[in-house]
Amino acid sequence: LREDTIPVLNGDLDTSWQIDGDTHRLEPVRGVTFDESRPVFSSTSSWLLGRNIVALDDASWNLVQLLDGSSSLGEVLDRYVDANGSGGTREEGRVLMEALCEEKLVLLRTQAVPA
Repeated sequence: LREDTIPVLNGDLDTSWQIDGDTHRLEPVRGVTFDESRPVFSSTSSWLLGRNIVALDDASWNLVQLLDGSSSLGEVLDRYVDANGSGGTREEGRVLMEALCEEKLVLLRTQAVPA
């Protein structure tokens, strides 16, 4: 991933509920939501609301919250390190971003170069 590309969230950040298969209880889930026309499958009850949610772990959730659609990957990684102190490195953020891109939860946009 090039640090001058701009990561853009492919959906919206949201919270919902999911049924825990072992306890049969509703548990909160945080992630990226998609509208009903997208082919994303989910184990959450949010499909009743006409949307699907892909759950994110805490580290990924913290990273995607830094995406504003105009900051470069390098800027996002710098803010990730600042926000996590000794708990997050640029390399950890880069690995998380690569996984999010593979899942197509984050898309990369390049800036046009002036002629």
